[in-house]
Amino acid sequence: MKAAVFLDLDGTLIFNESDLNYWNVRVQTGWTPISTQSGSAYYMDSQTVPLLKEMEKRAHMFLSTGRNAAQFQEVSPWFADIQWGGIWGKLGEMVLQCQDFRKDDYETYLARQVPKSLQQLYPDAGMENVFSIEFREKELTRFLDENPKIKRTDIYQTSRKRFALTAEGFGKHLPVKFIKSRNPNWFTFGVGDMPVDIPMLSEVDCAFVPSSLSAPLTCHKIDLRGPEFSSFVLSEILNHLKVSSKFEE
Repeated sequence: MKAAVFLDLDGTLIFNESDLNYWNVRVQTGWTPISTQSGSAYYMDSQTVPLLKEMEKRAHMFLSTGRNAAQFQEVSPWFADIQWGGIWGKLGEMVLQCQDFRKDDYETYLARQVPKSLQQLYPDAGMENVFSIEFREKELTRFLDENPKIKRTDIYQTSRKRFALTAEGFGKHLPVKFIKSRNPNWFTFGVGDMPVDIPMLSEVDCAFVPSSLSAPLTCHKIDLRGPEFSSFVLSEILNHLKVSSKFEE
């Protein structure tokens, strides 16, 4: 296989009920409900897992999420049957699963690409020695008020109500660059839905986003939100993989 697919999770494969309400998307009977310990209601199109299973026969599959390990564990059973080449959590900082690479290889690569943590970059802000930190909107306002040296433009929006501050050069593009550096002949697809996904989508050969995302990149903009967006885009990528011989070994 000479193709790789990089997928966001929340807002791309699974969808929070409050976001669906915000987008005026009605829950449909054909969707799969995803229960979580936190009590939040999520939904997934019933075709998502079958499409991913079909896609894994033709491409290397990678998942890149803003969730940490515990947050990902809540929803991971619904994707346990997928043969992921790799799964990254916390915007690429955590390697949650790896098949097509070694964990320590990626961590070495990450340390070279992002030499300074947030603690080193902002020593007066009381941060941990990490590459990213997430905020709810109210927490973000207070944090910026307490740390005037940090600009609002340094903050990524990761979901409708969450934001993240990342170290310089750090983001979802790093897993893509890491895989491409080892497999330069692979054709890459990417799917995301939020500003935090834009660096990742800028690195792939073919990107898909909802039309509502203002993205300064060349990509396919799909006028859908919710599970219908994911099933449509996964079907499109699968069709590309089926009809072109360039993706075969």
